[in-house]
Amino acid sequence: DWLIKYGYLTDSSDVTLFEHTMAIMNMQHFHKLPVTGVIDREEFNIMQRTRCGCPDMMADDEMQALGDNATSVGQLDRFRRYVVNRDRDVWPSNDLTYRFNDFTSDLPTTVQEEEMRKVASKWSAASRLSITRSSTSTSDIQVAFRTKDHGDNYPFDGPFDVLAHAFSPGTGLGGDIHFDDDEQFTINSATGADFTFIALHEMGHSLGLEHSNNPDAVMSMFFTNNPSDIQLHNDDIAGIQSLYGRPEGVEAVIEIEVATVPVTCTKVYDAIADVGASFFFFR
Repeated sequence: DWLIKYGYLTDSSDVTLFEHTMAIMNMQHFHKLPVTGVIDREEFNIMQRTRCGCPDMMADDEMQALGDNATSVGQLDRFRRYVVNRDRDVWPSNDLTYRFNDFTSDLPTTVQEEEMRKVASKWSAASRLSITRSSTSTSDIQVAFRTKDHGDNYPFDGPFDVLAHAFSPGTGLGGDIHFDDDEQFTINSATGADFTFIALHEMGHSLGLEHSNNPDAVMSMFFTNNPSDIQLHNDDIAGIQSLYGRPEGVEAVIEIEVATVPVTCTKVYDAIADVGASFFFFR
């Protein structure tokens, strides 16, 4: 189930109709759609897009912040778009390393190395981080190309849909980036999966960022093929600087606050009752 896979709904056989409806509303709010609680063509189209395999944790966090006042989704009319991981996990040192465990056969090895160097330099330039390639067999961030079930409990699904995933800072798998090697990776092409853009996005997860609902941000969950000069959005920069600080002599990026689309339910109710196939709201 898409809602479970991407963090909008708990993986449980005991999910009620009300909880399922609220998960849909949460997903609609995150993607700035009319909040109706019903999956229609727009929602279906979103579910069909190629994307990162990491959950969209922001929507779940927003609903948790509301507590039991679930009918007041509309009160979340302004919010910061970038999101840091729930536990605010960060690397204890600002000097980080990465290494390739292996490479895809889709691109020359030297090209992959150079593009990852560019990716690391972009995140470094936007913050106080220094991210360089490891010259040894160990590193903070391990980069690997895998297929299907590859031992991390997040199996890939073959061509299209999920293209890659990464893990938040930490030990073990922490910080590691996995690309789905069933994809066709390309550089600056109208076809295939753009390696540079995907790597830039996934390294953001490795550093502690989660998905942004700003469609122009690198940390948006959806992947598109991009021009050669891929740059971090102000939303991405504000996010990474909130975790690791900004470079010396660089002014802070203004956090972007935006109004979401109007929603259908902005009232606050005293109680909600789920009776059979009906909901009853009391004020």
